[in-house]
Amino acid sequence: MRQFALGLCGLILIAGCSTTTPCATSNCACSGETVTPPANAAAEPDDCPAIDDQGMVALMSRKTDELFKAKKITPMTDLIKQLSRKQCALTLPAPSKTPMTPEAIYANRAQSTLLVGGFYKCKHCPKWHVNPASGFAITESTFVTNYHVVNNPSDKAIAVMTRAGKVFPVMEVLAASEADDLAILRVDTGKDKLTPAPLLAANPPVGSEVTCISHPKGRLFSLTHGLVSRFFQTSNRIKGKKTAKTIMMTVTADYAAGSSGGPIFGPNGNIAGVVSSTYSAYYSMKKGIARDLQMVFKQTIPVSQIHKLIKK
Repeated sequence: MRQFALGLCGLILIAGCSTTTPCATSNCACSGETVTPPANAAAEPDDCPAIDDQGMVALMSRKTDELFKAKKITPMTDLIKQLSRKQCALTLPAPSKTPMTPEAIYANRAQSTLLVGGFYKCKHCPKWHVNPASGFAITESTFVTNYHVVNNPSDKAIAVMTRAGKVFPVMEVLAASEADDLAILRVDTGKDKLTPAPLLAANPPVGSEVTCISHPKGRLFSLTHGLVSRFFQTSNRIKGKKTAKTIMMTVTADYAAGSSGGPIFGPNGNIAGVVSSTYSAYYSMKKGIARDLQMVFKQTIPVSQIHKLIKK
């Protein structure tokens, strides 16, 4: 996880991929024993309510390795070059008008939520692994995640995995914004299809309910619930220069490292935003050490910024 000091008594963390010591984590298949995915690892949610985190990540690592060796996946160097693309033309599903409880959102939208894995060479063993982040399908062959998930030269490629355990190679960046920390990418699904989630037409109001499905610290397809707490303007520093101000949305639904790019759903199961970062507010800073954590703000990208990447 990358971190940046933000003035007095505050710390911002990118909510993305974190396997700085892969073999010491529960996600790594080289932690001393071989993890064999169970026979039902690829079952639908109703058939497999208890998720095998290690089994799914090990299965994704193996399938991504097969795609990489067969040269059926785009190298990360090419994807990073394509991050300069500003917009793309897509046909999106219509927003849902049916109110959904968090239970219904999980039942209907977990299949739209993706495990996004950067494929990298382990420094602690001779194997290759995937570094889990999050994303979500918006058409039958495209998905959204964070810019910083893709802009990672240490990875060799990216693949995605569905809740049903199907693994697809990422082939192309269609549009991206570094200032908004967003990227839209295309996958090769073969004869299969992703299950898209519809986008809200406009940002939700403060106080509206939101639900997040993501993979915090490798706890795959975790659901949290909360409210939109505020919108604010901010600017990022890119290559030493401040970007134009952009809009972000703070929510109270919880998430952590591994959640980057995950969907924030509104009360009708439409995409309201995208997980991006957290900001930890401490009471004091003594000798360079932040003390007495008071709040952790969950900073997301509102849906309006996704719409800017899609040609009308």
